[in-house]
Amino acid sequence: MMKQFSQYEVTENNESSGKKLIYQIPFAYVEQLSTILKELESNFGQVAYIDVEVNTLEDAYINIAKEEDRLLRKLK
Repeated sequence: MMKQFSQYEVTENNESSGKKLIYQIPFAYVEQLSTILKELESNFGQVAYIDVEVNTLEDAYINIAKEEDRLLRKLK
């Protein structure tokens, strides 16, 4: 993670890969999102496509249920 983003508590998601980097920004920093995106564009805009995805609490519950299902299938 780039040092200049540490002030926003931005973390790399463990689903990142060599071709797709996924970063998580805490909801507390939503008002600074435009600043964060401008910094990303200035650092990577010429070499990467930057996309924004917003996840809801419902998304989190769905992901938990999928993971639980995956683990239960593994135990069978």
